[in-house]
Amino acid sequence: MKKQVKIIFLIGAAICFSTLQIYANLELNTRKIATKEKDNVKISIQLVGAKKNDSLVIRVFHHFLGEHSFNNYKEYSAGINASKSFDFSFPIDDSKAYILLGIRKAAKIEGKDQFDAVLMPYYFVEKQDSLKIKIKPAKLNDNSFDYHRLNISFSGAGAIKYEAKFKLDSIFYNNYDGATGLQPDGHYRQTDIQKAIIKTGLIQLEKRKRLMKRSTVDLLETDFLYSVKNAECETLIGNFKKSDKSKRDNFISVFKSFQELGINPHSLPPSSISNEYTQYQVNECKLKEVLAKGVINIDTLYFRIRSSYTGVLLDRAICLYFSLNSFRIKNYSNILRDALIRLKGSAYFNDLNGYSSRIIGASAYNFNLPDTSGNRISLKNFNGKVIVMDFWFTGCPGCRKFYGDNLSKVESEFKNNKDVVFISVCIDTRRENWLQSINSGHYTSKSVINLYTDGIGIKNPIIENYKILAYPQPIILDRQQRIVQFGNMEISTATNMIDQINRLL
Repeated sequence: MKKQVKIIFLIGAAICFSTLQIYANLELNTRKIATKEKDNVKISIQLVGAKKNDSLVIRVFHHFLGEHSFNNYKEYSAGINASKSFDFSFPIDDSKAYILLGIRKAAKIEGKDQFDAVLMPYYFVEKQDSLKIKIKPAKLNDNSFDYHRLNISFSGAGAIKYEAKFKLDSIFYNNYDGATGLQPDGHYRQTDIQKAIIKTGLIQLEKRKRLMKRSTVDLLETDFLYSVKNAECETLIGNFKKSDKSKRDNFISVFKSFQELGINPHSLPPSSISNEYTQYQVNECKLKEVLAKGVINIDTLYFRIRSSYTGVLLDRAICLYFSLNSFRIKNYSNILRDALIRLKGSAYFNDLNGYSSRIIGASAYNFNLPDTSGNRISLKNFNGKVIVMDFWFTGCPGCRKFYGDNLSKVESEFKNNKDVVFISVCIDTRRENWLQSINSGHYTSKSVINLYTDGIGIKNPIIENYKILAYPQPIILDRQQRIVQFGNMEISTATNMIDQINRLL
């Protein structure tokens, strides 16, 4: 009897202990979740004029490449709720991250971004930000709204930096004039306008800086200064190309004074190296390339960037260089291999290593996509064939021009050759748009193999694998399904493509 009581007691104790342990684990997990959620960025948005089926989308970029980062962002979507607001709560990996806020109207548009309008471009958030935003777009005569002209107000934790960013953006966009750059006649117009914009912006920032952390002020200031410098840099590049050669010496003196506007980026801590500054790194090297040679050679631009920066500055500049120019690099494979050797940061190495799928000689991605009849088609269906692939979307003017001027002629040249296969891949999110575009004959023809990315556009594995950022994107594969040409638009003329295909037959 005593033995039975002892056994029952031990079983009861074990059950109690297990129960207590379960409750303890639940409590611990609850606390962990609560702690994580406490750090979440919380944003509640009221959008005047929003419709029931509209949605707002926030993209969170966890490093400083912004829109040029192909797959290093997370996307959150919210519909309008009973309180007539769009509510977001999301974590960020680091202490800071950039966000982009866009609107998708009830009727989706096609294109790689799939936004009807961007409402807040590249604001940066910090952990525990919790704010309310009211966005009032300009109302038009037909009672519709212009989402490019906005009045925005902010309140709550972190609101001051959003307010400062909106103010700085407004000062820049409302005052910058492309005519301020050096003109083809050699005259530099409104020389002081950049300084005036910068002075006005810094005054506004000074009013608010005591309410923000130093690192926050640094990033706001750097973004603002280099947004001005980027715009002027691009103007100088464009006008230099059009200028009379006898006037080009003026650019040298202009460029020297232009460089003095702003701050020394090499003295900034990594947390302050902004999206705009990363863009400027590449633009400055492009301008130097133009001043030295009169033209921009994309391949030699890489080596200029490589010799201009070190450390994290170099990592960011190289990654941005590839995302902007990968389809125009002639010596792509060798330059990519060189770049991968030089990158020090693991996040940047991983981002750039994804471009290895484009290297000449790399095996092509074995896709599985539906055709117009709904049949699943894969690359394996075309073993032993020379394959010409093209990627496009409805409404893409470059896609339409490339097909009309070049690809249609290549198709015509090989229409009776059974060893050459043409595959057209569309990233439209609406199937009916894709089918209408096929019938139009503007982007592709009914005689080729037309495939669809299952309505998920750029999220389809084939797009993510090839890191396609620009369209159109032609690819040529040999009989062993290895890449022999990837997206270099400078050599993707009808004549060059025909010659390339003939060499593979």
